[in-house]
Amino acid sequence: MNARLDLRNADLRGTDLRLRNLEGADLTGADLRECRADGAALCRCRLQDVQTEGLQVDSYWHTALEQLAVLWSGAEAWNTYRRTRTPAILAGADLSGIALAGADLSDMVLNHVCLDNADLRSSQLTGVTLEGASLRGAHFNKATLAFSNLVGAVLRGADFAAANLRFLQMQDADISGASFLDSQIEGVDMLRAHGIGARFDGAELKGVLLNYARLAGSSFHQAHLTECSFIETDLSDASFEGAQLSDCVDMGSYALGTPFVPHKKGLL
Repeated sequence: MNARLDLRNADLRGTDLRLRNLEGADLTGADLRECRADGAALCRCRLQDVQTEGLQVDSYWHTALEQLAVLWSGAEAWNTYRRTRTPAILAGADLSGIALAGADLSDMVLNHVCLDNADLRSSQLTGVTLEGASLRGAHFNKATLAFSNLVGAVLRGADFAAANLRFLQMQDADISGASFLDSQIEGVDMLRAHGIGARFDGAELKGVLLNYARLAGSSFHQAHLTECSFIETDLSDASFEGAQLSDCVDMGSYALGTPFVPHKKGLL
């Protein structure tokens, strides 16, 4: 894997960057005034605190770059900005480490973005497209995620404590080591999710599909599970201590028409 191009605080003023491979570069604090650049590649760089006066890119990318700058200014600035504007498509953007607690990110297209270690506490993410996004270690405490697409997203070590998750598409997502402590999870499809060591302690799960998921070593202590499906799910070394289950199924119980009771499988 190629090392990331580090151009933090670089003085690039007046440079023609169109023939340089900048995609994925860290341009934090860089001076891009009066530069000429490929807008598509630039939108995939980390652009925190960049100087862009006089920056020349194709007009198509002006709105995306403007909105990335507002996002880096924080939740209050973004929420004010979007009241009168439609969010641009920001697929592939690098927003790693961004602080957006309380931001309204609803209806945004953020496919394949990098939001590793982002602060998204108490944020609103309704109708968001985050397919294939990287959200390692992101903080979603008390956030609301509804009717959103996180198919194939990488959520390793993400924190969803006390979050409200409703009707999400999370097929093939990687939730290994993620925390869903005391969260509300309803109608979420986690088909084939990779969730080794995920924690659902104290969570309320209703109508959650975990078929074919890998949940070895996961924890559901004191959780309440209603109408959840564990067909062909790997629950080796998973713990359901103190959990309450109602009308849940696995392959055996589905075939016999009886509820899935984890302590009968040695999971308590």
